[in-house]
Amino acid sequence: MIKKNLRPVTEIAFVILLALPLVLYAWIGFYSRYVADDFWTAGYLRVLGFWEAQRYWYLSWSGRYSFTFLVSLVELLGVGATRWLPVSSLVLWAGALYWLWDGIFRLAGLPYSRWIRLSASLLVIYTTLRTLVGWQQAFLWQTGLMTYTVPLIGFTFWSAWFLACLSQPEVDTPKWHTLLWTTLLFWFLGGFSETSLAFQTALLGLALLFFAFLSRETPHRRSSLLLLAAGLAGSLTALLCVLIAPGNSVRLGQNVGIHLPQMTELISQTFHSTQHYFKNIFTLSIRTVLCILGMPALFAIGFHPRLKRKPTRRDLILPTWFLLLFLLVILAVYWVCFLPAFVAMRAGPPQRSIVVMFFWLSLTLAIESYVFGVTITRLAQWISPLFQRTDLLRLIRIGAVLAMIALLVIGPLQSAQKLWQIWPVYRQFATEWDNRDRLARQAAANGIRDIVLPQLNDLYDLGPEAGEQFARYYGLLGTISFESHGP
Repeated sequence: MIKKNLRPVTEIAFVILLALPLVLYAWIGFYSRYVADDFWTAGYLRVLGFWEAQRYWYLSWSGRYSFTFLVSLVELLGVGATRWLPVSSLVLWAGALYWLWDGIFRLAGLPYSRWIRLSASLLVIYTTLRTLVGWQQAFLWQTGLMTYTVPLIGFTFWSAWFLACLSQPEVDTPKWHTLLWTTLLFWFLGGFSETSLAFQTALLGLALLFFAFLSRETPHRRSSLLLLAAGLAGSLTALLCVLIAPGNSVRLGQNVGIHLPQMTELISQTFHSTQHYFKNIFTLSIRTVLCILGMPALFAIGFHPRLKRKPTRRDLILPTWFLLLFLLVILAVYWVCFLPAFVAMRAGPPQRSIVVMFFWLSLTLAIESYVFGVTITRLAQWISPLFQRTDLLRLIRIGAVLAMIALLVIGPLQSAQKLWQIWPVYRQFATEWDNRDRLARQAAANGIRDIVLPQLNDLYDLGPEAGEQFARYYGLLGTISFESHGP
């Protein structure tokens, strides 16, 4: 067995190695600025005011009422707020996941330290961001972060609170105000994007079915059913608010036209898209995949509490059934998240929305990996009593730690190195953006009508109708054109 005074050092080392790339993600986030659609929302906020802007977007473009509400609040603080959004989201995300893992460990009776909880949280966030091809859209871009990442964080916080309620020894019926704020919370979370709405509705529905099939004598069954029903009611109300928004027909009419696909076409397209992105995870981010699939299993093999007796067949069958059934749940929710894009636009989901699917995969595959490690350990104990010996257990734990460190080196550590190499590019973008911002504000202050502004060397710098966007945001008059100074 690893010496007791060495285990905290090893666990802290795991945290440091997993935190390195996330710190660099946050550092790069300080160089984020308005790009593309950010100028649209900020410009209409400036011209129409806060409440009239909410009305305009709901009637003229989209039913995402929560997104327009929150992004308008943030834009009231000015463009300087954008540089704090990535680091703030990382801190809140890690905190929500830490609380979630705490609930999972308590319910499973796992005696792991706070460092392991933190390591698990950082591993999920690292895997989510690292497997995203367009991570900048979901993390650096204000519009993408607000639309897809923020509701994920909110849903994670509620899930952590729900698990904390399940771990309480007292069984209390939820108060009316608890059910009310749960309904309102999911109504609010459902108004950010159709993808997030599909994700939370599917999970709430499956969880409701799970508790409904449990025995009536199961502790917390009734309270869980009430909370999940309240959340589902809020989610379905959000769906109704999104669907009836007049702006949807305007938006779809301008983009691809309104056309609902046939069921066979919808199933075929979504299955093809889910397969495509799932395949890309393994082909483009194999080292990251090895971390999320390998580390929890290795940790379980080395440190999951051993049975003090020979495992029975039931001890083997239960985790095996869990692996199979939970995998079906993972794939079902993953597939549901692709439905809104094909229903609304008859096309695959935008890259920024994939953060929802990949977060779900990262979290659930980590759980699958851990249970797989537990199953392998019990199978080894069932086959041979040698795996109960203290000296062999010591070797297994040392081997598991060394293997996990190797995965951290080829995964997070190398990712941190790559991020360190590219951060000057984002610093240069921020410098050039600030210079252009100063030129535009000076032109507006001096009443200059026609102005030529530099187009920055960034893929997401300017959206369609950029001249109109800039005119509305800066209050410029006359003709606004852009010229590129780089390749």
